[in-house]
Amino acid sequence: MSRHISNQPATPPAVGSLPPSLRISTALGTILDVAGVAADVGQSPAYDGTANSPEPVFRKLANTVDVHFTYHGEPGTVSVTAELSTPGDWHSTVPLDGSATFTGNDHEGSIRLELGTLEAKAQAASAVTGLPVGPVTIAVTPQVTTVTGAEFRPKLNLHLTPLQLTLTGAPDTLTVIDATTTQQTVLAPRMLRLNGVGISATVARVVSAVLLLAALAIGVIIMVFARRTTPGDEGTAIRRRYAALLVRVHPMPAPHGRPVIDVTTFPTLAKLAERYGLLVLHWSRSGVETFVVQDENITYRYGAGSDSAQAEPQPHLVDVQP
Repeated sequence: MSRHISNQPATPPAVGSLPPSLRISTALGTILDVAGVAADVGQSPAYDGTANSPEPVFRKLANTVDVHFTYHGEPGTVSVTAELSTPGDWHSTVPLDGSATFTGNDHEGSIRLELGTLEAKAQAASAVTGLPVGPVTIAVTPQVTTVTGAEFRPKLNLHLTPLQLTLTGAPDTLTVIDATTTQQTVLAPRMLRLNGVGISATVARVVSAVLLLAALAIGVIIMVFARRTTPGDEGTAIRRRYAALLVRVHPMPAPHGRPVIDVTTFPTLAKLAERYGLLVLHWSRSGVETFVVQDENITYRYGAGSDSAQAEPQPHLVDVQP
């Protein structure tokens, strides 16, 4: 860092000129860089026009000093104070100009130190307390309050005597880096784990919905194929289910002198055939399927079709329960 003393105001370097290792772009790091201390001294044999830090400012030539600083960190507000103290433990805080609110991550500021005014304040306190004035320590303190509530209070310590103003400490004290820990609420996705494999709850819900839709689609396809393979009429269904009991014959009239009993369902006719150890004779005529079981004395009959009423004459219609 350098301190320029010339007829022209010093121009502070931008934060971008800092080494990459110092550019902290997270909310946890803040940098204060005092770019320079400038005083208008005019032409004088004491200076060649420019003095490099930490060379002193001779008060006989300049009693007003401008301090330039740059900040890099979270946006917020900055206010600057000068904390005065003497070896007798007297201290006082003097507000300085330079308060500002900034919305970016970089901010540049400048404040002016009236050395005579600050020294006069220490002398007035000495007159009241009886303590010697001694050298005055000036701690220039920019206080940064970020938008998240974090505070950053670096200090630039200067040593003021009746003859000169000097920097307290090594030149690297012109740059202050602070790292703080802040608590933040982070939304973590809910995870489901199975055999060491993790999947978020959101993805699991999507997968479940896709599988459900796939199951519904498969169910619809099965229903369509089932309907296509379902027999179109009752006669076809009976021939498929009871093929072992059926014997196809040519249409035959109802035997004379033998009672014919029409049953209401084919399963009843099938039970009668199984009870008597008989086969079911069947034929088709005029769109009507006729199924009969003949024992020694009675003929049991069932008609299946679109118009079973057109079957052979039905002298008796009863529901026989075997």
